[in-house]
Amino acid sequence: MEPPDIKRKLVAILSADVQGYSRLMGDDEEATVATLTAHRNVMTALIAQHRGRVVNAPGDNLLAEFASAVDALRSAVAIQRELRVRNETLPTHRQMRFRLGLNLGDVIVREDDIYGDGVNIAARIEGLAEGGGICISGSVYDQVENKLPLTYEFLGEQQVKNIARPVRVYRVHVAAPPAASSQDAVASSPLPPPQHSALRTQHSSASVLSPQHLSSPAPSTQHPTSSVVGREVELGYLHDRWTKALDGARQIVFLSGEAGIGKTTLTDAFVATLHKRPDVWIARGSASNSTAQEKHTYQCWKH
Repeated sequence: MEPPDIKRKLVAILSADVQGYSRLMGDDEEATVATLTAHRNVMTALIAQHRGRVVNAPGDNLLAEFASAVDALRSAVAIQRELRVRNETLPTHRQMRFRLGLNLGDVIVREDDIYGDGVNIAARIEGLAEGGGICISGSVYDQVENKLPLTYEFLGEQQVKNIARPVRVYRVHVAAPPAASSQDAVASSPLPPPQHSALRTQHSSASVLSPQHLSSPAPSTQHPTSSVVGREVELGYLHDRWTKALDGARQIVFLSGEAGIGKTTLTDAFVATLHKRPDVWIARGSASNSTAQEKHTYQCWKH
């Protein structure tokens, strides 16, 4: 019988690790740590935006919890789509692919950590996923099957290490999201951003990247693979909004900040990743209002 002070709760658990991490470290330790840090910053931001919490992240592992299995899987899909885009900017032999495993289970809570078979099963299922892929347990599948526009492949009942009973496992097919019309990229209520980042949202139908204004980029020791070093979280936030727009939820994001803070650089880096998609129509324009009496002007052109 458990002591009365033991606290338990039912949570959706996301477990992640890097495929081929030892090889990457053996090739170039500093570059691997830099890429891992950048990827994990994006993962942390996307987890928080889907109402999750990172429990711990030792080495190349990451463990997160969610109150909802649907939120957990949405977060996992957003993570893999975003990391796929980021990996395209790296040489093939330096690309870092995470394997994600999701489980819904009862866990023991002690301070900020969670323990139990629910956590262990998530970690074992993660080991069945391919790099860049997602596997989920039957308990997660039962909750998300008819709630998300995804396809699943049943992998059968798997006997995993140190778990007494076989576990039903499904592979989630994370295809590129369907294209949406340009009118679909307007506005919907945003999800809450991570508390630690420079992103904030208004209580309105639009998202705002601003602390009051966009703050200076965080210092970074990573090897710069783009001109947005220190802006990984903000870039991840933009890609999360983009994914939601492609899924049919209209989005609009405002970037505000003092001159020279990096708004244009961040926008250019984000747009550059979209140029690789033949189904994307990108328009850029400007609005001006030099006097109170003049009418706003807007110019738009296709890239």
